[in-house]
Amino acid sequence: MNVPKSTALSMKGRIDLYGKNMNWIARKDAENAGDNVTLNLDLGSPGWYYLGLGDLNSGSYNQTYELQADFEPVVDDEPNSEIGDATGIQLENETAAFIFPAGDVDFYKIYIDQSGSIQASLDSVPQSTKASMKGRIDFYGKNFNWIDRKDAEKAGDSVAFKADIAKPGWYYFGISDLNGGSYDEEYTFKVA
Repeated sequence: MNVPKSTALSMKGRIDLYGKNMNWIARKDAENAGDNVTLNLDLGSPGWYYLGLGDLNSGSYNQTYELQADFEPVVDDEPNSEIGDATGIQLENETAAFIFPAGDVDFYKIYIDQSGSIQASLDSVPQSTKASMKGRIDFYGKNFNWIDRKDAEKAGDSVAFKADIAKPGWYYFGISDLNGGSYDEEYTFKVA
């Protein structure tokens, strides 16, 4: 939001974002009177969103402000952050997905039909000049009980996980970013 400026009084802008039920989602305030305001936010699902604009100085102006809204789509087919909605995968098949929105955890489930050793790899980790994913693989049992985890040494590294399976059954993996980011590049995940 570009705000009006004058020598007497300047608008100190505020942008509020609301969901389809007018539930408040986020807010961004100008640091100083006369500063422009930019709200950047990941939206985890499609739908109607509403913007509320205001002046923290409670002023009135005979100049207009400018508002511009931009949207960059990211297609993330994997259900977000719900282990009970984990996406089924097959042994030896590579899966590609996004960490999106920020703080997302992608869950996968796989049926193991005998005892043995299971290996999982997180590769093609998103890297950019702005931010790089620091990957984590969490491993869960049939009752969603957490068993173990493996973290990347540093941002941009692949992650290799290995565990012994005592009994056949459903097992779950959670993929997340320890940096809490979101990325418009896919990672790859494979279980062997």
